Amino acid sequence: MKKISCLAKLIGLLTVASVVFFYIATHHYEEYIATPVKKFFLNMVIGDIDKELLAVKNSYEKEILVNELKQFNSFVLSQNVINLDSLKSVAETVGTSFIDSAITKDELSKILTLINKYKDERRKKN
Repeated sequence: MKKISCLAKLIGLLTVASVVFFYIATHHYEEYIATPVKKFFLNMVIGDIDKELLAVKNSYEKEILVNELKQFNSFVLSQNVINLDSLKSVAETVGTSFIDSAITKDELSKILTLINKYKDERRKKN
């Protein structure tokens, strides 16, 4: 008799847990699942660019880059699908421009071109 009672409690508990899971997955998918996963992968690919930017000399190009990266971050988070390969190429290009502690106009232009290319590619697919 105890085994049947334990089995009934287990079935009830699993039923409640699965209902809660499906409710969250269907009604709060974007808030609890999609956005945190996007942020995780974005941070994994882009890394700590803010910390690296502290080593870069203040300049007009740096200000433009910081603003553009903030907009780019918001754009990526708003997308349903993230292309990690393209994000990685943007991150690598940004990272290599920090080596000499200054951002030149050519480096900025190259980064902005890659960012715009990524945005255009994502807009076409959506």
